[in-house]
Amino acid sequence: MTSRVLVIGSSGFIGTALCDQLLAKGYDVTGIDIKWVPESSLLTRFVEHDYVTYPGIKSLIEDVSLIFHLSSSMIPVTSNKFPLRDIDENLKGTLNLLDVLKDFPEKRLVFVSSGGTVYGEAKYLPIRETHETNPLCSYGIVKLAIEKYINMYSRLYNLNYQIFRLSNPYGTKQLDNNGQGLIANLILRIQNNDTVTIWGDGTIIRDYIYIDDAIDAMLAGMNYEGEEKVFNLSYGKGYSTNKMIKIIEEILNKRATVNYIESRSFDVQANILDISKIRRCLNWSPKIGIGKGVEKTIIGKHAMNKYYCKYSSV
Repeated sequence: MTSRVLVIGSSGFIGTALCDQLLAKGYDVTGIDIKWVPESSLLTRFVEHDYVTYPGIKSLIEDVSLIFHLSSSMIPVTSNKFPLRDIDENLKGTLNLLDVLKDFPEKRLVFVSSGGTVYGEAKYLPIRETHETNPLCSYGIVKLAIEKYINMYSRLYNLNYQIFRLSNPYGTKQLDNNGQGLIANLILRIQNNDTVTIWGDGTIIRDYIYIDDAIDAMLAGMNYEGEEKVFNLSYGKGYSTNKMIKIIEEILNKRATVNYIESRSFDVQANILDISKIRRCLNWSPKIGIGKGVEKTIIGKHAMNKYYCKYSSV
């Protein structure tokens, strides 16, 4: 097992959670991201730079055995507005990374893809990894294209890789004002008595996974040496937007004011992932149900707010 790990996108929601757990388990962790966050000071090494243009990316890769690629400059809604930028920054950026990695077949690349967007409209539920892939947004198209290029580099250059098609992660440190992360945004608005704006009628179904469970699966994958390369990563159960509102209302003991607006064309009606393969291959199962996960998220955000209020006055 490797003791030195590179995390590309170490300052994001998933990246910080992953780095926390890697460090807690004794790994030597190098992070690279375009922004510095307080957690970065705990890393073995942190590089504040765009990984695509960083001149020392090869030396970072030479020094580790495993690379987690979590970086993305887009979310689904912005990707459709700026598809050329999505291609330039994310697809071409990853191809530059693959060109470096082709000379290091002994390294393993772990790419976090999007289980919520690469499949498109579900032909059946839950969705298996073999389901056809017809994404409806640039975000999903680019994620899928990256998957295919990774597979191509594996065939051409023996690249060692693993792909996690992650559903909708949530948890304490998820930003609640960036247009992504329904649960974080619902918590913020209901707590603050703000109107909750919902695209469509609230019946669309999504599969949410608590961040600790998602990270546990990625860590379990570090020990896997089998032939499977692509894994769905989710809780494996779906909840409608309306149901999520009710769950958060009950935990906060507050009523939400909801404004339903016209649905978006790139939102699929239902997305629930089949996680039987990852259970079988990685001996992993999610442990935190939606009620407990939302409760932990609310308590954690409250504690973080108290922490930052305490130190902002010093």
